[in-house]
Amino acid sequence: MRSGLDARCVVVRDDFVLDVELRIAAGETVAVLGPNGSGKTTLVESLAGIVALDRGRIALDGRVLDDPTAGVFVPPEARRVGVVFQDLLLFDHLTVAENVAFGPRARRRRRAEAARLADEWLGRLGLAEFAERRPRDLSGGERQRVALARALAAEPDLLLLDEPLAAVDATTRGALRRILADHLEGFPGPRLLITHDPTDAFLLADRICILEGGSVTQVGAADEIRLGPRSRYVADLVGVNFWLGEAADGTVVVAGHRLSMADRAVRGPVYVTVHPRAVAVYPARPEGSPRNTWETVVTRVEPHGERVRLQTGPPLPLTVEVTAGAVAALGLEPGSRVWMSVKATEIGVEGI
Repeated sequence: MRSGLDARCVVVRDDFVLDVELRIAAGETVAVLGPNGSGKTTLVESLAGIVALDRGRIALDGRVLDDPTAGVFVPPEARRVGVVFQDLLLFDHLTVAENVAFGPRARRRRRAEAARLADEWLGRLGLAEFAERRPRDLSGGERQRVALARALAAEPDLLLLDEPLAAVDATTRGALRRILADHLEGFPGPRLLITHDPTDAFLLADRICILEGGSVTQVGAADEIRLGPRSRYVADLVGVNFWLGEAADGTVVVAGHRLSMADRAVRGPVYVTVHPRAVAVYPARPEGSPRNTWETVVTRVEPHGERVRLQTGPPLPLTVEVTAGAVAALGLEPGSRVWMSVKATEIGVEGI
């Protein structure tokens, strides 16, 4: 029975240190989401054996692949790890079929068996008609599927996907995401998806790890990440207003501004979130004097899909989403003075 991946990867590079603990069960997809420079590629390279650990240990299905303390280092070609790199690394001098057969051949399969596996995976990924073409003659999406077929044909114990959709256009990305979802579901081993796109992470992964500055800052399911961001990066990523605050007696102070909240039991340091669509915008002070109201100025107006995103200034800078009709009706533009209102029940508060 497969036991999955159990790893602590510590890699030191000048003034940058990657220190990540990662456990992925067999049949589970974990996405690592983080900004550029957070260490995502270094993590992939350490798991694939391209970069050796300085400290830590990598075990896959109980087999130790890297342990500096014990003097163990299994080279990449002996790890049974399938990798789809962002730049694909296909061999332009080989046909598509030969590219896909390369993985099984590297695992010492006989030529005929490798060719059979290549044909099987080309058929599964809708690439059979391209078998005799060269990668340079394919579209970006087709090359991406070839790279995936090559990784899967090698029958790996661990599948690593390093920004697998970054190099394709938006239309192709949606179709490829569906293909990936289907084939990830059928892959029996642990799967690691590296991405900077939250859509890929939310739609493809069972769990998400947020990697910032070489360290994991948050782990959870998509809804846990989306509804409870624990850093400014995650809040910006999912479009939620985020602050650190201090809670007591049904109020929370954020950025020097006091807000009423629904949960009176929470006290002390907290994470505070407000969804952009939970904020109401008025041209004058709203009637009834709800508790969480304040006057501010609009600093930016930006189209955001079918809605419009506003940025507002002090006393509590916010990102707010409204309809295009509301922008027109209120005459909103940079410099407009408006009133903000947020219900206490719309203020998310979680203890640190």
